[in-house]
Amino acid sequence: MTIRQFSRLILLGLIWGASFMFIKVAVATVPPFTIVLARVGTAAAFLFVVVTLRGSRLPAPGLLWISFLVMGFFNGAIPYSLISWGEQHIEAGLAAIFNGLMPLFTVLFAHFATRDERFSRRKGVGVALGFMGLIFLVGPSALEGLDSSLLGQLAVTGAAASYAVAAIYGKRLARDKPLVLATGQMLAGTLLIAPLSITFDRPWSLSPTLPAILSLMCLGILGTAFAYILYYRLLSEVGAIKLSLVTYIIPVSGIFWGWLILGERLHWTAFAGLGLILISVASVGEMAWNGKAGFTFDPFGWASRFLTEKRLHQGVRLFMVLGCSLFLFRRLLEFDTYLLKPLWAVETLIYVVLIIAFLVRTEPVDRSRGLAEIAIPAFGALLPFLLLFASPVRFISASRPMLLGVFWFMTLATGLTVWGMWALRRSFSITVEARNVVVRGPYRYLRHPVYAGEILAAAAVTFWRMSWMNAAVFALFAIIQMTRARMEEEKLKRNFPEYASYARRVWWVW
Repeated sequence: MTIRQFSRLILLGLIWGASFMFIKVAVATVPPFTIVLARVGTAAAFLFVVVTLRGSRLPAPGLLWISFLVMGFFNGAIPYSLISWGEQHIEAGLAAIFNGLMPLFTVLFAHFATRDERFSRRKGVGVALGFMGLIFLVGPSALEGLDSSLLGQLAVTGAAASYAVAAIYGKRLARDKPLVLATGQMLAGTLLIAPLSITFDRPWSLSPTLPAILSLMCLGILGTAFAYILYYRLLSEVGAIKLSLVTYIIPVSGIFWGWLILGERLHWTAFAGLGLILISVASVGEMAWNGKAGFTFDPFGWASRFLTEKRLHQGVRLFMVLGCSLFLFRRLLEFDTYLLKPLWAVETLIYVVLIIAFLVRTEPVDRSRGLAEIAIPAFGALLPFLLLFASPVRFISASRPMLLGVFWFMTLATGLTVWGMWALRRSFSITVEARNVVVRGPYRYLRHPVYAGEILAAAAVTFWRMSWMNAAVFALFAIIQMTRARMEEEKLKRNFPEYASYARRVWWVW
């Protein structure tokens, strides 16, 4: 993928992400059905002109128009209406995140609707992670009844499911001209939504504001018609697998536009859910964990086009050293706030060991490659911080012996993590990389003492600050740590044949 193609991919993600912002502005004074009619009608007219100027023509009435109607229904009328209605009750950025569930629904539906898209273990884990992200997004409101916010979230989730149905059905149309398909689909969507708009919204009686009118124009021309042209151009140039990267850009773009233009501020659970959904999409998508599917999104590999791999790793090491130094400085200021000083000591020691490890570690024999080997560990490293948002359990905090017991358990578990990190030192990495086989220190007894200590410490924090959200965070954290361990073991076995015999001798912990 060239820089120009990559720039077009980013542009497409920004445009589709901005569509949620345009809808949010328009829905303040224009009802949902009329928003959809303006969107698909404007896009149909614009695309019809483009198709005509290119010397093509729409097919004669026949079976293909039935397909246009199906696509116009599931890829236009239904999802556009649900998103427009849902954004009456939720933020534009949150709607963009829910829309990111589409690939998960596609995998789920394809398992039952096709013979060649069956579930695999990797896809099953990805779907589970994605729907755990959905739990984060919905939050405790689901337990409080069907309020308007929850209904809005369910509506946008339904739109993602409708897109998935359209994606599965649309594969049978791949042999036809893409722009003709897009034009026919928009015309069919216009025919389907017009009666609903006329009956329920009475558009001739509306008084939309100027921002709403401009948003509708941008939504139809820029967010739909131009976006389709750009999409199909990229599809022909880079292929479907690389183009699927836009799935990761749209939710982030939607959050950005909602923050920049609308001043939206999402709760931390929205970002946790977004992280889970992006990781799950990487798991279920065509982008492989190890490159076997033909293309693996490789941020380090892309960046190495501008910097040598050695310089790139030096930059990462410097960034991590500076970041850990800032956290160490903050930790030193928190000494007086700790009830149990040994706990403060071991938690502070983590940052000292991290700084030493990043200063002395060797270059990897096999670096991290692909989104999964980079994003999953990075997200896992941040997850434990989410446990601190919940309030401490009252009966634990009220009992000094019980509280000290929890803190001592955390101290011992964190001490195991520090011991393991110190044993690694020159071989330490957050992402999945192979540098050397370490068998000293706690690695004589456990294959993954760092992860074991982190899981035990997180379990103690979850017990101390118990909530349904923290229970979900802890379960996810344990899954991610085990996934990291499995990916690391596979990489070590490929690069160091002696690791297999070591793995047979030493306990895996889980």
